[in-house]
Amino acid sequence: MKKEEKKYDFSELTIEEGLKRLSKITGEMEKEDCSLENSFDLYEEGTALIKYVNSKIEEVEAKVSMITKDGSEVPFTEGQES
Repeated sequence: MKKEEKKYDFSELTIEEGLKRLSKITGEMEKEDCSLENSFDLYEEGTALIKYVNSKIEEVEAKVSMITKDGSEVPFTEGQES
């Protein structure tokens, strides 16, 4: 029987907060007294958090790439292709 995948809500996290949480997760996993079950839970959360942080970074990169050479900003709309 496949374990049900947990849903995480990171929508309120900034990129910086997400990176701090990833650092904490890594630290917790490195502890000698971290159980295998807890390691799996932390790994699952970390993997989901990496996906979230990467998507937020991609959003920022897309916004930055929309800035024109003269310094004016072109409005960014989600899903817009360059």
